[in-house]
Amino acid sequence: MLWAKSSAFFVKTRNVMVAPGDVVAQQQKILEEVEIFAAVKNNDIPRALDQLARCPNDYHKRDTVGATPLHIAFLYQHVELGQRLVAANPNQATAVYQGAPNEPSPYEGENILHIAIVHRNLALIQWLASTVPDLLDAETTGDFFEPGKPCYFGGTPLLFALASRQLVAAKYILDVAHSQPAGSRARKTSIFMTDAFGNNALHLAIVQNAPEVYDFAISHAMLRLTNDSSMTLAAFLKSVHGEIADVFIQFLRRPNNDGLTPLALAAALGRKVMFQHMLAATTTIAWIYGPITAKMIPLQELEEKCYTSSHYKTALECLCSSADLTNCLSPHQRETILHERLQMLGIYEVKTLLDKKWKFVGKPMFYRACFVHVVFLALITGSTLITPHYRTDVVAAFAAAPLRTVVHILLEFQVTMTAVYKLATEVHQMGKSLRDYLQQTGAAMLDNYLCLTFGISIACAIVCRGLGAYDAEDVFVGFACLNQYLYMFFFMMGFRSTGPFVVMLLRMLTQDFLRFVSVYMWILCGISVNLYVIVDGHQGFAYLVARTKALLLAVFCMTFDYTVYEAANLAFVAQCLIVTYLVVVVIVLVNMLIAMMGNTYDNILEASEQRWYAERVNIMCSMEQSLNPHRIRENRKKYAVELVRALEMVPPARPRRQSLAQMLSELQSSGRIMETEDVERFLQVELVCNEKWLEDETPVKPNADQTPPLMPTPVPIQEINEEMNSANDEAGSKCDVTGTANEETTNDFTGQLKRRDTKVSNLLAALEMSICDIATGPTTRSQLAPLTPRGQGKIALLQETLNALRTALGK
Repeated sequence: MLWAKSSAFFVKTRNVMVAPGDVVAQQQKILEEVEIFAAVKNNDIPRALDQLARCPNDYHKRDTVGATPLHIAFLYQHVELGQRLVAANPNQATAVYQGAPNEPSPYEGENILHIAIVHRNLALIQWLASTVPDLLDAETTGDFFEPGKPCYFGGTPLLFALASRQLVAAKYILDVAHSQPAGSRARKTSIFMTDAFGNNALHLAIVQNAPEVYDFAISHAMLRLTNDSSMTLAAFLKSVHGEIADVFIQFLRRPNNDGLTPLALAAALGRKVMFQHMLAATTTIAWIYGPITAKMIPLQELEEKCYTSSHYKTALECLCSSADLTNCLSPHQRETILHERLQMLGIYEVKTLLDKKWKFVGKPMFYRACFVHVVFLALITGSTLITPHYRTDVVAAFAAAPLRTVVHILLEFQVTMTAVYKLATEVHQMGKSLRDYLQQTGAAMLDNYLCLTFGISIACAIVCRGLGAYDAEDVFVGFACLNQYLYMFFFMMGFRSTGPFVVMLLRMLTQDFLRFVSVYMWILCGISVNLYVIVDGHQGFAYLVARTKALLLAVFCMTFDYTVYEAANLAFVAQCLIVTYLVVVVIVLVNMLIAMMGNTYDNILEASEQRWYAERVNIMCSMEQSLNPHRIRENRKKYAVELVRALEMVPPARPRRQSLAQMLSELQSSGRIMETEDVERFLQVELVCNEKWLEDETPVKPNADQTPPLMPTPVPIQEINEEMNSANDEAGSKCDVTGTANEETTNDFTGQLKRRDTKVSNLLAALEMSICDIATGPTTRSQLAPLTPRGQGKIALLQETLNALRTALGK
């Protein structure tokens, strides 16, 4: 593995130093000058077919990027020509972009199905997948499709379709793959497959920020395992056990080559929408009481590692890290993503987890470790204060002051044992994963470097004492003392008032000051050599060092002797150089350094709360590294609850298309096996939402024994109004008739009034039925959610108004 990485590094270095040229731009020349490529590019079907008939070897010709004529036809969306080429030579249909052995194509591994998916041509995708199923077994490996690039879609045609959110095409590809005979190339395509970087469909959904793709992959995986995709993810995880649970959980929490599970990748990329979507999918509701909803959030992936190796990170560690963590991170988006990570610490579920873990586990460990370190500072300081030292003559020192010598020896022994323990711990952590050790940031990075250098300093001091080099020993002991006093910064990060201040200091030293030094160093060296030649007259290396030291002190200590340059042979040139140096460095560079530090201060102060939370997490992770796994699990029980993950599972209604053993072999092909357990840790989070509870107008379900009162069939209000208006017009015309009214006219008028009263009664009955439906009608609400007081008040008001209307009409 190390040899492969070294070879890849040398190949990249050679390619950078000896650039082959822009092969993509050179491709256009080939497409214009070569006969078959020109015919295909111009969609000249007779010309292209005639050329291939005369020269069959033209099927295999490639341009500068490794494309064949068939690829060019589909690339330029000449579908008819491409289909005729496939029909004429089906064996050539599976050809992929291929460059020279020492210069691979930027599109290496791409075939015509990839191109059709990128063009989003569903009909062509279905035709290619059904006509040439072996097209499904291809993967892009060129640098054009690498993670972090705009066209990273996962490699295989299935992952291309999912990454581009073409779910219909993805489903069709899966159906075609499952219909192929066992052992065929196309049968390798599965929802569980990964690309060359270890990313599966869930990882691709995170990279493309596509919740619908995540839901599609989850539902299809459930369908493959149990033939039932109607359940939610949380309900499915509760209902399965045994091999089915192992297969599904290893798919759900599979790490990629960067050691990131899907949830951890969402945290590393700052995908807040996907992060919350995934948390909500696995969260279950424990109980609801009024405005309070208690949710149970699984801690695996979020705060608890699914794998024992330190290379694999949790989502919480990713949120609090300022390292890149993943090759899916685009370099120009780094600062934005780091800001998004800090903002995601404000998510209520994450903040609650941090607060509970700090309260029950982190805070006691932190204060205990801080107290122990203060005591150790007193011991190491005391070991340097006792004089005279016994190292020159132990017998004489013991004879002169036995108690003092014994105390001195015990103090130095304690310091030595502490240094040996810290050094062994750091070496053990580096042995687990050197890359992970070097990628630590913030408080964890400070802890690693200070503990490592302290152990090395004491070890060197012991060697120097054994060799009798007491001056060198004092240098290492002094550095070790300074090291341990600086270690107090680690504990200062845990306090709200001092934590952001220490972060600012470290950021300014590691970023702003380093940039200043990288520019200032060349100016200092250039002016020093120039003045050495002009003023010192080639008198040796010692004079060059002295001149460099004088220029350095002139900037920061203002110790500058101008008369030295007046007495030189080339006084005018020397004076011009020194004035230029002072102007550029003192006026420009130093002020630029101050401006950069001020900008860093403002940026950190803007998100000081989130940074303080991040450093507390780094402190807790650093302290947990010294604990054994059993102690970590016991500590986790203080803020989380263990629940049985799997219950009785209903057998599938029909046999699955693929055995569980085959699915397990697919998931275990990378060699990373997750130890699944019968219990899982959950964090209970109580969400309070008074506004939603008070504004919710949805009524509760009626009891089973309650039957709504029988109401007359409601009549449309518009029809009632029209009939009432016509009745009023007719009644008015009857009343306006003067003279003697006969009995028939009177009876007609009375009938009209009765019909109007009937319509009014129907209207009132319809209103009453509507109110009854609102109060007692069945709904989709939870049975624990009562009717809100505001809704009850509105129903009571409507009922009072209805009764008042009935009374008025009765009178």
